Amino acid sequence: KQLDAVGNLGAVQGDERDLACALGQTAEVYQAQGRLGEAEQLANQALQIYERIADRTGASNALRVLGKVAVGADQMNKGQKYFQDLYLLCNELGDRSGQASALYQLGEVCFYRNEPKQCIWFVQEAQQIFNSLGDKRQVAPCMRQLADVYTDLAEYHRAAAAEKPPHDRPPGRASPQARHP
Repeated sequence: KQLDAVGNLGAVQGDERDLACALGQTAEVYQAQGRLGEAEQLANQALQIYERIADRTGASNALRVLGKVAVGADQMNKGQKYFQDLYLLCNELGDRSGQASALYQLGEVCFYRNEPKQCIWFVQEAQQIFNSLGDKRQVAPCMRQLADVYTDLAEYHRAAAAEKPPHDRPPGRASPQARHP
């Protein structure tokens, strides 16, 4: 009922962007609460509005939510498609952080599918972009994901190296980003 009130308010004010934003934010809350069906419905509505009003940044946010919802519902193919679309859109927008986030999410999809080489590639690409942007907050999940993959592969020396920031590595050792599968 609260969502209907928000939707009606947006429609009355004629501001579709605000309505799409409210739908998208509510979808994120529902996704975090595990209310995946409702989250998907709202994120799809937001995406449709963003596409209609040509708000590509808003559309990228809706695609991100839809991808996370799909992965949460164990619909990996669907999640992969949303994250691929997100990557392409962020590439068009010149949004390097968005590209890196999409690559990281694609890596997670590969992790859940037990595709370690692909996971490593996607996550290392994401990590390189985050490093180039100086976004240390986003580098940490990449390091953890790489360590998890290498642990699953019983490559414990790589798992340990993946968890150390580059400045903590002994001199002369290659960073994990330099090694692609």
